[in-house]
Amino acid sequence: MYSKSKNILVISLVSIISSLIVVTMAYFFVRNIVIGAIKRNVLVISKEIRLIGDNGIDNRILKKIPVSVFLLINGKPKTIYDALDISDQFDLSQVRKDRLVRIGSETVFTSIIDSPKGKLVIAQPGEKTATILQKTSRAFFLLWLVSTGIILLSVFIYYRRTTESFRELIERAEEISRKMEGFLPTEGLDRNTAKFIATLNKMIERLRANIEEEKRFASYAAHELKTPLANIIGYTNMLLRWGLQDEDVAQKSLSTISATAEKLNALVTKLLLLSSPTTEFNSEKMNLCDLVSGVVEEFRNLYHSRKLLIDYREKSVVKLPKEPIEVILRVFLDNAIKHSPLNGDITVIVEKDRFGVSNPGPEIMEEYQQKIFDPFFRLDFAKEGHGLGLTIAKNIAEKYSWELKVESKEGTNTFWLIFK
Repeated sequence: MYSKSKNILVISLVSIISSLIVVTMAYFFVRNIVIGAIKRNVLVISKEIRLIGDNGIDNRILKKIPVSVFLLINGKPKTIYDALDISDQFDLSQVRKDRLVRIGSETVFTSIIDSPKGKLVIAQPGEKTATILQKTSRAFFLLWLVSTGIILLSVFIYYRRTTESFRELIERAEEISRKMEGFLPTEGLDRNTAKFIATLNKMIERLRANIEEEKRFASYAAHELKTPLANIIGYTNMLLRWGLQDEDVAQKSLSTISATAEKLNALVTKLLLLSSPTTEFNSEKMNLCDLVSGVVEEFRNLYHSRKLLIDYREKSVVKLPKEPIEVILRVFLDNAIKHSPLNGDITVIVEKDRFGVSNPGPEIMEEYQQKIFDPFFRLDFAKEGHGLGLTIAKNIAEKYSWELKVESKEGTNTFWLIFK
């Protein structure tokens, strides 16, 4: 708001100064026209003068125009013709070329012409000219005052309208912050402000969507945490009641508590990874085939009974952050192991600008192909897992502007990570 007020003030000052410059230029334009009309008389006299001698100038020329003519010889004035009767009051220091001067009670227009005998000073009546110029200057001054008043009034109306609009926007914004409903109005605003408000509305919409997503996330997280915590509490109570007398009950309770605690720890780890900002990693030049080979070898050591294959279709040397790619590959492999039969082959496909993990399994319907990336969404709740792995992969991919793509047909599902 301060910046907008400052801009309005600058524009107002520029407008007022500009109008003053225009009016001043117009006045001098008119003044030059008026002065030019008087100077034409001097030109007439100068063209018709034939002789300057001891006997003076031909009076027939001077009778045409009422003037006083003086000849300056060595700085001393000599009266040639004095129709204006100003010779007694004539002062050489007052003489200016093409200027209105005051001589006694008369306003005259003086011009100076060089002649063989000396400088010829011609004085014409200038009272009417001075009056015209005075009236013109007043008229243009009044015009400038009126234009300045119009500018200031327009600025005041615009500023008041703008402040009222912003006051309404502030009140509306406070209401939205309390109720989290509705959007800021864009009607009646100038184009730039309306564009700014439209951007704010988009931000409000995204914030509202994020808040709803956080609510769902918290609800799902509470639901997922409730079951393992209930198991731990239940088996702890069982252990306290009978575990000290019955070794089998104690062994079963401790084993269940340990397994449940491990699952709970895995869930909390995923929740923390999902909710915290992804760490920034530097890009490095690497062979994607070597990275895939290393991760696949880790999974072969963990899952001896599963058959993990690698299909190197193209050589791929990329300059990308290594750690996020490893996380997404591990998510794909973990997801493939959980959702494919024990005797099914899992294949990692490497191409120039992407890699994918393919596994046997039922077709994922098109309406579910995006939902599987939502937190806690699972197609089969009988399978192990928390429904967070693909969500983590999606968040990492969005951070680095990569694309996740699902290709599914009956019997085969392939998850792709495409580098853009």
